[in-house]
Order: sequence, then structure tokens, then C-alpha cells
Amino acid sequence: MNTSVSAMMSATLAPIMRIALLCAHLMLASSSAEASWFPAAVPMIDDVDMTAVDSLDGQHGLAVGTYGAVFATFDGGLTWVSQHSGTRESLVSTLMLDRETGMASRKSIYVGSVNHGAWSANSYPVANDDTFYSLSRCGDTGVCTLRGGSIYRSVTNGTTFLEVHSSESGLPFGRIVFPSKSIGFAFGGQTSDASSVGIIAKTVDGGVHWSELEVHASEFLVVSFFTTLHGLAISAEGDLLETTDGAATWHAIITNLPGVYPLDLKCRGQKECSLATLYGEIYSTRDAGATWHLEHVDDYSRAINAISSDARIAVGSGGLILVNDQIYLGAV
Repeated sequence: MNTSVSAMMSATLAPIMRIALLCAHLMLASSSAEASWFPAAVPMIDDVDMTAVDSLDGQHGLAVGTYGAVFATFDGGLTWVSQHSGTRESLVSTLMLDRETGMASRKSIYVGSVNHGAWSANSYPVANDDTFYSLSRCGDTGVCTLRGGSIYRSVTNGTTFLEVHSSESGLPFGRIVFPSKSIGFAFGGQTSDASSVGIIAKTVDGGVHWSELEVHASEFLVVSFFTTLHGLAISAEGDLLETTDGAATWHAIITNLPGVYPLDLKCRGQKECSLATLYGEIYSTRDAGATWHLEHVDDYSRAINAISSDARIAVGSGGLILVNDQIYLGAV
């Protein structure tokens, strides 16, 4: 189906679908006090694993996945429209630059017109099949990303990226986090059966220059920040760690969080976080990690691969896209 026609149909059907989905969820919630996430209306994509999601302003968002899947939402995640990415690559990261422009990445970085559903690739020489991970806003107008042991930055809406830092140890980076426009962190390392080594690089000028911190911890599987100083992470050894000095030092905190394999962690405000796991669980904390509550368990144990930064949307394997009712219903 033509993308513009699909978008028009979605705009026509969206109010009806929103009402139907909300009514069905409210009926479910009335019989289950634990219900807090409900499935979005998504085209049939059971064979697609959704891998990343980004929400811009509470209404506009993008979700990407395997086989080049890209979906856009214009109503806070309740309904989604398929985009023509022009690739069959399994995409691993996405970013909305504004209401009209989105980005996605794997071996190339793709830039698309969200309203028109048309995307194009900006190809870069790739060594050893390295992947561009973890697209993030940085500075006033920049975009930062990671590939192997290098950090790249663009100030041209993703059309041109320049390498701005190379790992001193040669170890790869895997996640990039900017709790403010100027201060950001890149996390990486390497884990084997015998050991785990972590690396952290920090910028204070919006990703233009980076310096590496001395790390006395294993690789971090997930990490997120409340402020530029205060953040949480889960290490490859399964420890829940906290920093209160901008990643200079980390200490383990006592928590009721059970042993889980974390896939994503998103913190917001002063003390709230959402945690996604390999076996379809979403946990939340409202006291900066001291206590956690199980909010969702997938009926088929599908992995929850990513959560948007505002904890509004979660995506996972088997075409799974979930919406957080506590946030969505509070906004409508």
C-alpha cells in the first residue's frame, strides 16, 4: 500500500482504534490491579522483533526492528504506521530529531521523513561489520552515536558523522547517554566467561571532546541517569550500581530486585526508573532503585528490548509494542 494512503487511513481510523483499545484495556485493568501496560495497534508483524524506540514529545515516536522495520506513531504510541525504510537490515537504534525527521541505524545510518514515510541511507565505510549503536541527541543540534571503539558526532542532522573519540583500550562502546545537552557518557567494555571489563568516556561540551574515566567495575549491561551526577546501572555480574558523582565512582545498592537479565533501563525525574528484561518483564522503581515493582509480564515471555526515555512505550520480540497506561491515560 502507498505510504501516503496508509497514513491517511491511519489518521481516519486512529480515533476509532484509540477508543476501542482504551475500552478493552480499562475492562482488563478493572479485573487486574497489576495491569499497567497494554498492547498498541500495530500492523501484523509477528515475525519482526522490535529492537529500539524513541518518543519525542509524548505524541510522536519511532520504533524499529529486524528486516528494516520502521513504524511511526502520532498519538503517543497507541497506533502505528509502517514506514518505508528501504533496507532489510536489522535496525538497532532510532532517534526522532523533530516531528518530521527520524533516524535509524545498523551498518548504515538512515534518515527519514516521518510524515511521508520515505527514508534514505547515509553509507559509511564499515570495518569488521561494526554496527552504529545508540543514537542520541548531543549539544544544541548534534547527534552522537557509537561504532566499535569509536564515538561519532554529527551537526548536520545525520548526513555527515565525524569520529571524535577512539577507545584508549580498543574495547567497544555499546551505550551512549546524555542526561543534559552538554554532559554525556559512553559505556562499553567486554565480557567473557572468565572476566568482565568496563570502559566509560565522558563529555562536558556536547560530545565534541571526550575523556575516559578510571573504572573499577565490570561492563555495564544497562545504564541511565536522573541528573548529570546521579545514575543507576546493572553490571554484567548482576550488581545494581549507583553513582552520585557523574560516573566517577559506583557503589552497589541493596535492593529487592530479583536476578534478571536486563535489556534496557530508563530513569526520569528524581527517582523513577523502568527496567526491561530478556524474559518479558518490566519492573519499576520510585525510590531510585531501593525497591522495585513488577509492572508487566509478557504472556509468551517475549523479550522487552527497549523502553522510550519517557517510559511511555516499550518494544520487544514478536512485533511487541506496549503502551504505559499510567502515562498515556494521564495525558489524554
